[in-house]
Amino acid sequence: MEMSAILSCNILIIIQKRYRLFHIEGVITIFVGFQAMWLLPDYVSSTSRWISMSVE
Repeated sequence: MEMSAILSCNILIIIQKRYRLFHIEGVITIFVGFQAMWLLPDYVSSTSRWISMSVE
């Protein structure tokens, strides 16, 4: 086998692993985004217990 064939095969394997990692990170990011939409309150008045009236 030629050296160029071995190198190109290794390069293709590395690229495929990077795409797989890219997709995994994307799925995690989308999951965290949807969780944040569900967990965060809709408005400030529901979480203003620690803010005094003088600051508002």
